[in-house]
Amino acid sequence: MISSIKNKIIIFLIISTITIIFIKQEVNANNKTSEAPCGENEIKSICGCDGNCNKTTKICPKGTKTCVSLLTESKRCLCKATYVRGNDGKCIKQKDCPK
Repeated sequence: MISSIKNKIIIFLIISTITIIFIKQEVNANNKTSEAPCGENEIKSICGCDGNCNKTTKICPKGTKTCVSLLTESKRCLCKATYVRGNDGKCIKQKDCPK
């Protein structure tokens, strides 16, 4: 009786592990194919918002959500440190913002 229960638990754990491995591989494959390269002065990131030229607000994709879910979304392109999102959508130095 106990041996039968142990065997069932072992089989369950093996199937669960294999399922998790396949799901993780699928998520990784989707992220690799869906990620476009970033533009000049941008980096890939899972968290953060871009500054912009008006200095009063930050540009956060998906409203106020600042981190992506690694299971459903891929990394996004954000401006590098010391850069802000210009009016044309490109990352520029703060000093190059229109006055």
